[in-house]
Amino acid sequence: MNRSFSLRAIFFLLVWLGLAGCSIPTPGYRKVDPTTPAFREATARLSELLRAKGLTGDEADRRALEEITRQTVAFQKEGRGRQVRPLVRALEAFEAELGCWAYTVTTRVRTDGKLATTVETFDASKPESEIWTLVSRDGKPPDESGQSEYRDKKLRRWKKSLTRSKPRHMDPERMEHEAIFADFKMSGENAGQATRYSFSRGRTSIPVLGTVTSSRVTYLLDNASGQLVNVTTMTGPDSMLFGIKAVHYDTTVDYVSIEPELPPFIAKTSARYHFIAFGKDHGDVERETVYSDYRRVKCYEQRFNVRVGTPEVQDYLPD
Repeated sequence: MNRSFSLRAIFFLLVWLGLAGCSIPTPGYRKVDPTTPAFREATARLSELLRAKGLTGDEADRRALEEITRQTVAFQKEGRGRQVRPLVRALEAFEAELGCWAYTVTTRVRTDGKLATTVETFDASKPESEIWTLVSRDGKPPDESGQSEYRDKKLRRWKKSLTRSKPRHMDPERMEHEAIFADFKMSGENAGQATRYSFSRGRTSIPVLGTVTSSRVTYLLDNASGQLVNVTTMTGPDSMLFGIKAVHYDTTVDYVSIEPELPPFIAKTSARYHFIAFGKDHGDVERETVYSDYRRVKCYEQRFNVRVGTPEVQDYLPD
């Protein structure tokens, strides 16, 4: 037997076995509720027309049900893309160039009742090695060695984070896809001043890889400004994927408008999670990070004037 053929055969057999056992939710736009008054009325009206054309009662009812279902699915698919356009515009705003900023980050992490607090600052006007500064851990400032170690680790992690792609739920190009395939709902909030967009997915089970339970992502938009106010993500209990079990995982991000012409900035992130990874229980964790004292600064590389002669550092005076 040809070896390459054998490998291909084994591969397709594994894929077939995997797909045969998959449990994938029905796309949201295909879910039709035939019990609503509007659906019943449309079905009854079409059934009457078909009977007038000579179809038997049962055949007319069957065809009417199929046709109204088809029309409803097509209407939902087309309409959902139109409904999420304000959300798409709000997410596209995050592609704007922000310039350089300085701010303070205060993080509180509670693990099984034990609280740890970290205060740090970010300042884009400083050289790369000093862009992050540890102010304190649990109220105690670091010594020189601790500050140096912190900056080395923080800089590496920060640079790595810059290379990652944006989260799927913040990608404007995916919004129409999500509106079509997830269970999508819109609702008014705060007496019509805001709109909430909700995208829910049911349980998905994939053999070998694991199970992802239900999940929901919601966005709150201010109707007057069109800006994002809040994003919340939630997963159902007992998701298991690649040997990692998520007992629960919920996150919330609050945004604040700093300058009207710019997208909103993060004001606070909150997370509650409990993971069991390869037999080790990491316990309940609550994490809150507050971003404060936002202020514009001159980018470090723009603080130098290159002329004929010696470059000089310019003092920066805030506006």
